[in-house]
This record gives sequence, C-alpha cells and structure tokens, in this order.
Amino acid sequence: MKIFAFLLGVVGCLMVCVPRSVDAQATYDLMDQTVQIERVTGGALHITVEEDPSFLFVLGDAERRYTANGVMDDGDYLIVYGYFHDVRHETYYDAFILVLNQDAEKVLLAEYDYDALEEIAAAFKVSGRPMFQLDVLIETRDQPEWATHYIIAFAEDYRSYQMIEVSERIIRRHIEGDRVYLSDWYHGAFHTAIDAAFNVYQGDRLYGVIDQTEYTGSMHIQFVETAWLNDTAYLREILVETPGHYTIDYDTLSYTFTLHPDVTGVYDGKITDSPVTAHISAGRVYLNHDIYISGTVIERPGYHRLEIEGVNGYHQTIDFTVTADVQGIYDMQQYQDARTLHFRGVGYLNNRYIEPGYVVQEPGLYTLRVHGENGYEETHHFEILAPPEERTFWRNTLLVVEVGLLATVAILGGVWVYRTKFKS
Repeated sequence: MKIFAFLLGVVGCLMVCVPRSVDAQATYDLMDQTVQIERVTGGALHITVEEDPSFLFVLGDAERRYTANGVMDDGDYLIVYGYFHDVRHETYYDAFILVLNQDAEKVLLAEYDYDALEEIAAAFKVSGRPMFQLDVLIETRDQPEWATHYIIAFAEDYRSYQMIEVSERIIRRHIEGDRVYLSDWYHGAFHTAIDAAFNVYQGDRLYGVIDQTEYTGSMHIQFVETAWLNDTAYLREILVETPGHYTIDYDTLSYTFTLHPDVTGVYDGKITDSPVTAHISAGRVYLNHDIYISGTVIERPGYHRLEIEGVNGYHQTIDFTVTADVQGIYDMQQYQDARTLHFRGVGYLNNRYIEPGYVVQEPGLYTLRVHGENGYEETHHFEILAPPEERTFWRNTLLVVEVGLLATVAILGGVWVYRTKFKS
C-alpha cells in the first residue's frame, strides 16, 4: 500500500500537485537577502542565508522528508513553506509552514493533515499581511483530484492563526488594495475575495446593504465584481454619501434602498430659545427656501423649515421653532421697579419700535410684541406699578400730625407767656 501510495504520490506531484520541489539546491532572491535551500545526504534540508554565514537551519531527516515550494520574507521572520513526506503516515505528503527568526531559530513549524494530500502551494501578502494557500487533494485510482482549498493568515507574532476554507477552485489570484481576489479560471470573474482583516466576500453577494432598507449617514457597499447603482457602474465597492432613493443591481440581485442624511443640532418639531446650528452630512439644503450651508448658526426667532433634497426625488422636511428668548419680564406679571427688556427679533412696546436692552421705568400697562420669521410673534403683557397709596396716606397723616403738634405747642406756649405776664 505504501509503495502504491508512493508511486501515486509521485505521479500526482508531477501531473497535478505542481510543488516546485528542491531536488538539490534552490536559490530565492528576496528583497534584502538571498536564501538557499539544499537537500543534503540523508534527505534533510539545509536552509541558509547568503548574507549571513552563521544562519543555518536543518529541516527534516530520512524519515521526514521536507520539500520547499517557496520562501517569504516577513521582516524579522523568514518563512519556508511546502509539503513533507513522513514514512510513518498513510498519506504520501502533508503541508507545512516553517517560521524562523533572524538567528535561525524556529518560531513555528505548523503542519496540516486532513487525511488527504496537502501542500502549501503559494504565499502572498495582502496589505503587508502574509497569507498562505493550502491545497487539499484526494487520492484516486488514476491521479489525485482537487478537493478544497484553505487560506491561512497568522498573527504578527505567529502564535495564532486564522483559516478560511475556499470550496471553489483557485486557479488565479489577483491582489488589489487590501484584498486578494480568487478565480477558478485563468481570466474572467472572481468567485471570492479576502481582505487583510480576513473578511470573506462571496462573488454572488452584496455586503453593506439589505433590500428595501433605510440607512442614515453614509454606506460602504462592497462586492467582488461590477455592480450598477442607479445605472452607473462601479467596480469592487461603492461609498454612498448623498441622500436619495437607490437601486443597485449585482449579478442576479436587485436591491432598492434609501439613504437619509445624518442631521444633528435640530429635529422635526423642536422648540428652543437658543440659537440653532444644524449639521447635515450631505444633500442640497435649504432654510426657508434659501440655500443653507451646514454649520451656519440660525439665530433669528421664528418658524423655520429645513428642506433636504437628494437623488431620485428624495426630499426631507424638518420644521422647528426658535423663540425670541424674552428676558426681564414674564407675561401677565406686575413689577414695582424698572425692567430691562432683552429679546431676539423685532420688538414693539405698546406699538413703538424698541431694541433689546430697552429700560421701562414709568408706571403703566405695557404690551411687548416680538416678531420673527414666517409670521412668528410673541406677546407679553406686564405692568409697572405706581408707589402704593397706603404709603402716601400715612405720609400725609404724619405731616398733619406734625403740623398739629407744632401748632398746639405754639398755642400752649403763647397762653403760658400771656398768663405769666399779666399775673405779674
């Protein structure tokens, strides 16, 4: 059985598996160094770095025979990957990834066996993150047949890793931006994409949008091939920021959705006595039918209307009120002393125009009217009281008493003088 498996494995390697094996010696020119891998007597691999004569790592022996498919430089780490044959295993070969540090010390030796024929067929970087393609083949009577793929990505310190199964054949890879795109043909469409964060995008799905759903702010719609948004073609992704009604067509999918602007600082039905600053993320914006620039302070009192227009007839209305913020008096109140009137807008006191800061001193009845935008008006009635009558009465009474006392004293004094004079 082992002889059959061995011969079958040899045929498979030649015809299907295409491991780029090292028979005697192979040289890999990396960016900053040249790596040599040589098979020595007994079957072990010697891994050396030309620029560092002390760098030597021995991999395998006669019973565990490793074959390198390639080498990758990952900064502080040197990575060798491929497949190995262990005479103690039933399957002919299994996959491996070897990670060495700059001192030729083993950081990781990961081996993969799924009771089939496995090898790390390729390594590539997506936004600087190393990823590895693990191929799995099944032994058959004629030749090994492809079964599935796995994509492997390690943490920066190589202490842990993530693995994704890709069940569709990988014939071609294309790296663009922060993604690798995978195809089962030498040209044409891709069936899967994987980004540097190890998120998977299937070729027949839309990501970031659900049919007949409303969203606010902005949207990042992602996909693998070409999508049409309101009859405009986009490749790979769309950033939607303008509010509106949209239709997106992709593959066999057709979704409709609505994007609302992100509005802060004001909401429909708001009533406030403070100035308003509205922030609108996107769209054509009008305040009381005039163009409004997001972030502009709205100070004038009145009934205000924000209107936001977008794509495909999108229209949103926000009605709110800014009051005159009258200070110094309250409606239907009486006051004993002078009052200083503060307000926003156009003010009239007893139908006479006044400006904020006006001081009311004279006793009497007053009506303050403040006008604002779109027919807005505030009316406040108040009274400044005259000095109380009770105080005047007692003041006059005291005066009479004082005068009476003085007169009495004068009369009594005169009588006394008269009697004294005539008696003597």
